[in-house]
This record gives sequence, structure tokens and C-alpha cells, in this order.
Amino acid sequence: MRRFVKFFATVALGCLVLGNVAAKKKTPKKSDDPSLPPPPKFDPQIPIGHDAQVVKLPHYANGKLEMLFSIGLAKRSDNYHLNMSGVTVETFDETGATGMTIKLATSVLDLNTEILTSNEPVTIRRDD
Repeated sequence: MRRFVKFFATVALGCLVLGNVAAKKKTPKKSDDPSLPPPPKFDPQIPIGHDAQVVKLPHYANGKLEMLFSIGLAKRSDNYHLNMSGVTVETFDETGATGMTIKLATSVLDLNTEILTSNEPVTIRRDD
């Protein structure tokens, strides 16, 4: 019985040590590698190559809501571009009132420059 307990304790200790070493190897390390591209200024947290349906992305400037993107379908094509369809963009003024409503069938948002482009007609409505 003693041998069994010693053997079992040795095996359990070995598994713990090996598991701990394997976990340390898998931990990603932060590097200041200049070859890696910098992250985009506006990051909607959609993985590259994946779709997201019915997305609402707020955009804040100086702590105030500046724009609200309501997107039917969003797909992140690469680290710096977001392809969107069925988009409604609402802009807000300093008081929080709606300034403009912009509707786009399809568009591409450059996440670094924050420029929205479309090759199709766009509808822009203002309250005034």
C-alpha cells in the first residue's frame, strides 16, 4: 500500500510540474517588435475574417457620443478595414441631439483614418 501511495504521489507531482511548465510556454509574451503593425485607432473588436450581424458601434470624442453606427452586417477584412452593409450612421452635436442621419447600402470603414467610403448612392438627412 505504501508503494502505491508513493508511486501515486510521484506521478501526481510530476503531472503538476509538467503542466506548470507547459502553461508557462503557452503564455504569450508582449514584445516591442517594430515589424508588427500598430493597432488601429478605432477598433470594433470584430475578429479578422469573421461576420457580425446587427452591430451598434458608438464613437466617442472627448468623452461625448459623436456618432452611432448601426450595421446590419459587418465583416473585418483585415486589421485596418471593416466592410459593412445596411449601415445607418447618426451624428450628434455637443448637446447630444441628432445632427444627421446617413444611410449606406454598402461601405468600407478605414479604422486608422476613420474614413467611410461607398461606391453606391448615399442618403443624408438633416433635421433642419
